[in-house]
Amino acid sequence: MPNISVSLNTSNNPPVSINPESQPVSASNSMITWTPSSSGQAFTFTNVVGLPPVVFTNKQISNGQISIMDGGQSGIYPYAIVVTSNGVQYSSQPSQPDPTNQAVGPHIHNN
Repeated sequence: MPNISVSLNTSNNPPVSINPESQPVSASNSMITWTPSSSGQAFTFTNVVGLPPVVFTNKQISNGQISIMDGGQSGIYPYAIVVTSNGVQYSSQPSQPDPTNQAVGPHIHNN
């Protein structure tokens, strides 16, 4: 089960950091989980956006984590994480795949 670490630093641009930014996953059904890193400012998870619902299902969001089932369809899937701190929403940088099929920014790489 891949675990991706998320941190918030409102002085950074973008304020939400994802580690690892590129998460390789076997093209099979896997649960992917995002959890707060041990550093950064306090936040609650709000959403993960950009992942196609036909491939990524059973999204669960709580204050302490986001989890989603990866259906295993091969490809590169960019996404953004949205968190809330002190009533303000912050996001990781939106990512766009480039023409050579390499993703820039946070993405899931099913292979």
